[in-house]
Amino acid sequence: MRGCADKNFFSLALAFTPAWLQVFPGVDVEMPLFLSRNLKGNASSNGGGSEGFTIYKIGLTAKAHARHQFDLAYTGYDQKMEALAGTTFGSRVLGAPYKDKGWLAFTYQMTL
Repeated sequence: MRGCADKNFFSLALAFTPAWLQVFPGVDVEMPLFLSRNLKGNASSNGGGSEGFTIYKIGLTAKAHARHQFDLAYTGYDQKMEALAGTTFGSRVLGAPYKDKGWLAFTYQMTL
C-alpha cells in the first residue's frame, strides 16, 4: 500500500564543510553543505522518511577572533508528488508536505 512502512528502507546522507582560514585578519569562513535523500521505501519510524524525500542545506559561517560566530543557513525540502484520483472530494495530491517550506536561519554566538 502506498505510504505504508516497507520491509526495506534505504537513505543516503552526505555532509561536507570546506573551510577558508584567515579570509580577513582573525576571520575564518566555512560553508557547511548537507544533502539527505530517501532512496527506496518508507521508514517505519514516525517522521523517519518516505521514498523520494530530500533535505538539503547550505550555509555560511564566519568565526571572528575565536570569540564571535555568525551563521547563515538555508534549509530546503523536495519530494516527489503523486496525484490520487477517485477520492470522495475529487483528486488530491499525496506527498510533498514540506516542498514549499524552506527556511532561512541566522544565528550569532559569543564566547566569553
